[in-house]
Amino acid sequence: MKTRMKPISLPRHAQGMSLIEVMVAVMVLAVGLLGVAAMQALGKV
Repeated sequence: MKTRMKPISLPRHAQGMSLIEVMVAVMVLAVGLLGVAAMQALGKV
């Protein structure tokens, strides 16, 4: 007879990224891309 394994329940904070974490990641990416664009516009790259 096979027994089903219980799914492991993760704590609430470990189930996924929150909206604030996503917004911070997008802002960091945007600042980095703007920096690269500014350097290319000034001919530094």
